Amino acid sequence: GSGLAVVRVGDDLPAVNFGSTGPAIGKTAMAMSLDPARRKGGMPSTHVYAGTVTSTGLATGGLSGITVAAPLATEEIGCPLVAADGQVSGLLETVRPAGGTIQSVFVPAQLVQGVVSQLVSAGRVQHGWLGVEVSVARPVAITTTTATQPVPGSGTGSTSGGAVLDAVVPGSPAALAGLVAGDVIVAVDGDKVHSSADLETSLYADAPGRTVEIDYAGPAAGVLSAWVTLASGADAPVLSSSP
Repeated sequence: GSGLAVVRVGDDLPAVNFGSTGPAIGKTAMAMSLDPARRKGGMPSTHVYAGTVTSTGLATGGLSGITVAAPLATEEIGCPLVAADGQVSGLLETVRPAGGTIQSVFVPAQLVQGVVSQLVSAGRVQHGWLGVEVSVARPVAITTTTATQPVPGSGTGSTSGGAVLDAVVPGSPAALAGLVAGDVIVAVDGDKVHSSADLETSLYADAPGRTVEIDYAGPAAGVLSAWVTLASGADAPVLSSSP
């Protein structure tokens, strides 16, 4: 699960908005949290960390995250990442040591908003089932699951990574839409996909019955588009081989 929960509060409190896109690699972002030592008594103090975004494709739990060079602690998991425009780009998922520094990995706002929407409307999260198998992304910079393919609308010669389909389950939504093993998914609903982790993240909060547009490249053709209606996968992973 995502570990997210929704708490109802008064509607007269100031609030921040989720951003539609995350900060780019090399940009500065800020993370804000309450002082862990003061959460259980006294007046809480706020910690503000500023760091550089080092990656937007690092896998955490099979999903892609935003990695920031900032020394947060595990007690601060769940705190927001704020971009330069003041909008929330993600929530802290985990922290990892990396060469003597601390790398903080945030769940992107897109996934958070999808999960929150389902929790508010239905009280639980259901994952739509696509019915494909992809290479497993390691918890390092994604390289093993990418392939060079044209990007829709970018003109000839432009390339990007994609999620390589190792297998497509017969009768699954992906199969019914015409996808086959060897195809490379490069975008979902217009959002670029660079790896299997990106694909999982794009579909994670999409409920069964939702129709998504998938751009993909076949071995012998250019980039194609297909509308895919996700099936019910119960508690199975989005990309698993069986519902």
